[in-house]
Amino acid sequence: AASLALSTTPHPPSKHAQRLRNMLDAVCVGDGALALVKDSKERVLLRGVRAAAVEPDVVDAFTILYEDIAPIRIAGHLIFRPLQQRVSEANASEAELAAEVEYTAEELAAARRLFDLVDADGSGTIDRDELLASGLLGPDGSTDEQV
Repeated sequence: AASLALSTTPHPPSKHAQRLRNMLDAVCVGDGALALVKDSKERVLLRGVRAAAVEPDVVDAFTILYEDIAPIRIAGHLIFRPLQQRVSEANASEAELAAEVEYTAEELAAARRLFDLVDADGSGTIDRDELLASGLLGPDGSTDEQV
């Protein structure tokens, strides 16, 4: 998991600033757990948050907005609550998977990329037609290992 960048502001953070930092920290997830987030748009959003959270100028800019504009705080809560839930689910899934299978975060991320490529309709499942169209199976449904 990424850690938040240190603020360049010289004073202690306000309660709003601390809350924003806690929300950011709660959704900064490692590559392994990120690969287990089912929705591709949520994965993109979480990668963006993780990238922004290590940039002090970006954190400071969002902190100012979050502190000074109440509707931004409300929107932040509406955005971060479901993301925190997804991250919590992904972390639990990663822990469960790690107890059953040995893998690296890179292998899990590669498996996610492959799954997303084969899941042409973005449904979160791979049907027979998608599997056949992927080229991973022969026209009769066999793998290279079976031939």
